[in-house]
Amino acid sequence: MKTLPANTPLAPKASAARTPLGGLSQGSLNKQLKELEKDGVIPRDVYPEFSPRVEYSLTDKGMKLLPILEKMKDFGKEYGMKPEIDEV
Repeated sequence: MKTLPANTPLAPKASAARTPLGGLSQGSLNKQLKELEKDGVIPRDVYPEFSPRVEYSLTDKGMKLLPILEKMKDFGKEYGMKPEIDEV
């Protein structure tokens, strides 16, 4: 399992995180990020540049969640939905 130091940037912009998440709407992503920030899992760092930039990273609390998320990923790989194969 990869480990990241606390406060490692996750995505330069929220929209960059949306790309690998399929059809997640901007509103849904913003809501989830606000909840994670409120819960102390991620901090939100705003950089007042010409085009404002926001970065998210993991707090120490967020880092402690990584092993749990890794186990959930493994469970999903083993027991998740598998595509149905039509028999010939």
